[in-house]
Amino acid sequence: MLISEKLFIILEERGMSEAAFAKAIGTSRSTVNSWKIRKQNPSSDKIMKICDVLEISPEELLSDDDEPVKPKKGKKVLTQKEKELIDVYEDVSDSTKKRVLDYAKRLRRMEKRVSS
Repeated sequence: MLISEKLFIILEERGMSEAAFAKAIGTSRSTVNSWKIRKQNPSSDKIMKICDVLEISPEELLSDDDEPVKPKKGKKVLTQKEKELIDVYEDVSDSTKKRVLDYAKRLRRMEKRVSS
């Protein structure tokens, strides 16, 4: 299995969007897309950053093993709604992010008061 193929399997298993992944590793979405479409492997300078972001070892990414890579212990697997919320949050301006976060905190406080 190519590194690029394994990479996209891991992204799907982790529920991480390609846009979020590109931002996290400091590259463009078009670069990440070219790894997928053209089945090109990331350059060696990106491998360590990829491993850091995905919290896997270089051996796990570079091995020929077709076994899926499991999230590290204690990592929560996100639901589809959680993934959608993150994708929306990542696509809005910083000022909107602040408003969304403030709103979510207020909702949490309201829930705690109601459940008490």
